This record gives sequence, C-alpha cells and structure tokens, in this order.
Amino acid sequence: MLIFMMYLFTFTGVSLLLLAASIKLKLLFPLTSHNKLIVAVSTFHLKFPKRMITPNKTHIIAIHDSAKKIAIGTYPSSLPKKASAVLYSFDEIMGSEIVENALTLTKATKTSRLSRIVFNNEITAATDNIEDISELILKIYIKSIETPVYCISFLPGELPLQKSDARYTQAFSDALELHRLVIEILTNDNSSSLNAFT
Repeated sequence: MLIFMMYLFTFTGVSLLLLAASIKLKLLFPLTSHNKLIVAVSTFHLKFPKRMITPNKTHIIAIHDSAKKIAIGTYPSSLPKKASAVLYSFDEIMGSEIVENALTLTKATKTSRLSRIVFNNEITAATDNIEDISELILKIYIKSIETPVYCISFLPGELPLQKSDARYTQAFSDALELHRLVIEILTNDNSSSLNAFT
C-alpha cells in the first residue's frame, strides 16, 4: 500500500510540475495572431502548400489545389478570441471583388454553370486620382448560410495610406493575386495561377 501511495504522489507531483512548466512557457512565449491563424487552419489535417496571411493578421487563406479545398481563417483583432477557420470546397466559392474606398475595382462571379468576369477599368482609372486609401477589401462570396461573404481587409493597421506607400502597393498586389486565384477557381482552370500563388 505504501508503494502504491509513493507512486501516486510521484505521478501527481510530476504532473503538476509539467503543468506549471507549460503555463510558464505560454506566459513567456504567447502565440501571436499569425501563429493562431496557422493553428486554426492546421485543424483540418490537410497540408496547405499555399497560404496568405493579411497584413493586419486578421485573416488567413489557405489553398489545397489537388483536394480542391480552400480554408478561410479569421482572428478578430478587437476581441481576445481564439482564431477559427472554415474549410470550403472550390464549388462553394461563388465570386469575389476588390473594393477600394467603397468602389468596386474588379469583380468575378459564378452563376449556375456560367462564369462571368468583369474588370471595371473605368472605376480603376477614376480612383487613380485618389491619394488617401482608407479601405482595401477583398470580398469572397461563399455558398453558405452561416457566412455568405468574407470581407478581408488587406490594409495594415495605420490608416489612411497614400497610393505611393510601399505598404499599399504590396497590399493591393496581395489582394489582386488572391482575386486572380478565385477567378481560376471559378473558371475551373486552376493549373496555371495556383502555382503562382505562394
């Protein structure tokens, strides 16, 4: 009986020490929003070779082209919540558009079996004169009742940005690359641009 009690107390003591050490490590090295987004996507047990995290670290978009899956993860920066992600098949993607300062720059949609792609060059030319950019959003439309649209901001936290700012140029380039990927998903010709997405 004494031997059993000795093993029980030893096991309990070691368990408490390990628990205390793990809590101490979490306090010393907390997960960043970047890591929380990656952890949220990793719950699907798929290796996503193509991932993009927005500059403000609120969204992650992960692509698995051979499985025809896209994972969209969100991490609300305003509330200390856990990052979450949802997995969709390519056929659930209904369209996307890039919105800058409440103007649609480019849009692609899928209706039943017909894919439509509209590039609005007139609006793009009209916004070239605007210098202060306070909104750059990529909207992804999903065939889902819970979340029919994701509004993904590509601007970093400091607003507004000038069009000449390198951060704006990079953010617009990232949004355009993801929009092009959605176009490839909509037209079911994923082979070329999926390889360009990193």
